[in-house]
Amino acid sequence: MSSPAPDSSLSPTQFRQTWRVVTWAGMFGAAYYTLCVTGAPRVKFLTEIGASPFHFGLIATIGSLAILFQLFGGLLTNHVSRRKPVWMAVALTHRLIFAGVLAAPLLFDSTGARILCVMIVLALHDGIAQLGAPMWLTWMSDLVPADAMNRHWGGRQRVTTLSIIITSILIVFAFDYFESSGRIILGFMLIGGLGIAVGVADVLLFLKVPEPPNEYDLSRRFHEILLQPLLDRRYRAFVLFSAYYWFSVMVAWPFFTLYMVDFLGVSSRMTQLILAAGPLGILLATRFWGLMCDNYGQRPVLQLTIIGKTLFPLAFILAPPNEAAAITILAMAMFLDGLIDGGVLLALQGIMLKHSPRLNRSMYVAATQFFSLGVAGGIAPLLAGWGIDAMQGRTVQAGPYLLGGFHLAFLISLLMRLGAFYLAAKLNEPLAMPLGKLLRHMLTFKLLRVSRLLWTLSEAEEADRRVEAARKLGELRSPLAIRDLIHALDDPAAAVREAAGDALTRIAAAETTGPLAEALINPTSPIRPQAARLLGRIGDLDSMKALLTSLEDVDPAVLGEVVDALGQIGDWSAILPLIMLYDRVEDPDLSHRIVDAMMRLSESESEEETLALLSNSRPSAVRT
Repeated sequence: MSSPAPDSSLSPTQFRQTWRVVTWAGMFGAAYYTLCVTGAPRVKFLTEIGASPFHFGLIATIGSLAILFQLFGGLLTNHVSRRKPVWMAVALTHRLIFAGVLAAPLLFDSTGARILCVMIVLALHDGIAQLGAPMWLTWMSDLVPADAMNRHWGGRQRVTTLSIIITSILIVFAFDYFESSGRIILGFMLIGGLGIAVGVADVLLFLKVPEPPNEYDLSRRFHEILLQPLLDRRYRAFVLFSAYYWFSVMVAWPFFTLYMVDFLGVSSRMTQLILAAGPLGILLATRFWGLMCDNYGQRPVLQLTIIGKTLFPLAFILAPPNEAAAITILAMAMFLDGLIDGGVLLALQGIMLKHSPRLNRSMYVAATQFFSLGVAGGIAPLLAGWGIDAMQGRTVQAGPYLLGGFHLAFLISLLMRLGAFYLAAKLNEPLAMPLGKLLRHMLTFKLLRVSRLLWTLSEAEEADRRVEAARKLGELRSPLAIRDLIHALDDPAAAVREAAGDALTRIAAAETTGPLAEALINPTSPIRPQAARLLGRIGDLDSMKALLTSLEDVDPAVLGEVVDALGQIGDWSAILPLIMLYDRVEDPDLSHRIVDAMMRLSESESEEETLALLSNSRPSAVRT
């Protein structure tokens, strides 16, 4: 099972309990956004009070430009010793201020005044949300184990996605009652009020979540901190990729719902059901993508998923004017996009959190979000909304299709997404596997079954279930299981440790040796003796190199296992290093183990003959 992050004081049990609270809070938070921000009822509410496509583009742009507040949030994070109370105050304000949107129809009669009020409140709402984002993300990243970050975030994402699906379905039936009776504004006011209450509950749950100490640096000026992510050569490529990717997405994304409601004439109820298909796909695929990211790296996952994301706008372009056919095609497209989207979101977040330094992580997060979602993602919908509005009434008949401004925006988005694949391949992630290897493994191994077994190995409370999972993973011999099996070498149950070790020796040596060698040479790893023992059982050339390198280790428990492993392999190249080690050790037990290893290597039957091979031999090492 995963250990807590090195900088967290939580035990594995405490971490699981804490992350459970964070996950439940995420469920309420997702419900808040579905009820108030992302659902079809808000689109109907805005069109009811007179919003045009340009207004929708402007609202999307305001939301993106609000990410500027992440820079101030990052700066604030670098100046507070405790993030938790500050974030909770900011988050509660963010939830409560949405009441201003609901009050706009009550406060003003004219369309212009209502729209202006909504835009001002949404600007404050989104800005305050972004102000707290760096604090929350750095707080959570300090809690989560780095080596299993994607899976823990993926587990939370599955629950929040389930919340979105359930909330969306409930909205369908609740809002349909108000829409059918012509009381759209009243319906959204009631749904939004419920959303605010749920959102406040989300924030209050974090009272139970501990906060590790916040590390911050006050020695740098604001512009130096802001520009550090761009000056960091290895990280800069990710900022540029993220900006380009979100520009290509935001050219079309804010208009999909409006296109269904306004252009195709799909009812709010069916639109909400179509939108729910996307989260359903995310729910089903998130665990799988988290596993892929943790084992193969974020870069190949991004490359693979972007291929699928490129095709998504095509479904909206080809959706026929027939409502029943359009609903079927768009629902299927949303579902497939959701299957892919889970991988994109986890990979983007994984790169941002894992490849940014802890000391200035808040500004890395803020700068990345500002340049990508704020600048690039803000300009795109503004231009697209202006273009769609300008082309109102200008359409081209192509067979059964009536093509207009929406279709042009979707086509531009599709073409631009193709370029994101090239930029993803340029991301700096030295430990990531090539995309070709990921594809070969996906075709060769039973990845869905492996995914389920790995979840059981890492999360099941019963030791016998973890033992059975380790045994079956050994039978499948999937390289995807290596890192989790290595973690299981530190399992509290001896039977699980033994089963994990047996499973690792059954997987191809070329795939297993590297991760075991990393564990052996890592001074903070709790499984170093077990790693040495398994390298001895594997016995290939790379295992020999790792073991010989570790003969300089100062930990006697590790050194003893290394010596035993070299003796088990039986390669003569270990003789001279063992002789040199024997000459300098003073521990009698370690001396005995060196003698035993040398007896195996020299094929000698007595300790006396073996001692004769050792320079500066010490008779006290001979057993009596």
